[in-house]
Amino acid sequence: MTEPATPEEQKRFIQSLAGLKKPCVGLSAFKEEYSGLFVSHGPGPTSTKLPPSFRSFYSANNESIEGVDLTKMCNSMYEQSHISDAQVVYVEEVTRNQSSSLVWHEQRVGRITASIAGDCLRTSLSNPSPSLIKKICAANEGPKRFPAVIWGTQHADDAFRMYTNMYTKSGPSPDHVPCGFADLIVCTPIDVIIVRVNRDIDFIHDMVKSLQMFWEKHILPELITRRFERNVQSECSSKADKEKMLSDNTKSYCVCENRTKLDDMVGCDHCDTWFHIKCIGLKSLPT
Repeated sequence: MTEPATPEEQKRFIQSLAGLKKPCVGLSAFKEEYSGLFVSHGPGPTSTKLPPSFRSFYSANNESIEGVDLTKMCNSMYEQSHISDAQVVYVEEVTRNQSSSLVWHEQRVGRITASIAGDCLRTSLSNPSPSLIKKICAANEGPKRFPAVIWGTQHADDAFRMYTNMYTKSGPSPDHVPCGFADLIVCTPIDVIIVRVNRDIDFIHDMVKSLQMFWEKHILPELITRRFERNVQSECSSKADKEKMLSDNTKSYCVCENRTKLDDMVGCDHCDTWFHIKCIGLKSLPT
């Protein structure tokens, strides 16, 4: 039986491979000694990374921050929330699957998206809806399975094909001049309705300004402190405790529906109901 090579013999063998005119590719695994012999001719690794989730703004130490200190922290976090043009492009590329993309859900948290902008404009700026703020800032619970959402997901491609068939000679400008309108399409099995919405620059300017103010005044502080989220959790916990207590106090047992729980009771493994042994004709507990 051949004896295994000693460490010194292994080292000399590897050195001999490195001395070849064309080094053995296996040496690239020895990162410290020989990886420099190999140069990648492919594209280098991308330096673009996803922006950090706004949920990372929170710390338990922030819960008690108020007044001037909170304002200073908001200003600091606002500066840190800057996103480069490369990151914008990268986020768009990796979230094209939308609701089926985990990154899509993660990046939406803390941002006022088109679907929620109308609610933000309608709520009071001085006393906004707590549920609205929580909806924007809390971790996403995943795709909603409402019938309308399911229908839209399943038939979006059908509506797009139907629309393009109606406008076969229309297309984007080759010099990338933006369109001055958008078509809102409502597609049902019965009919298709297309509403043309012209671009209103003044309205868009005022809307963006109001949404920016709402984000800075209410969304950013909530991302840092999670006060609304913690209050809702506390209320839900208290409500659950009260309901449990009420349930325990009003729970009835056995076929006699007596609320008295005795020691000599037997439970049914199938329905999780407890019975008094006398009520079901037993003289003693089963052994």
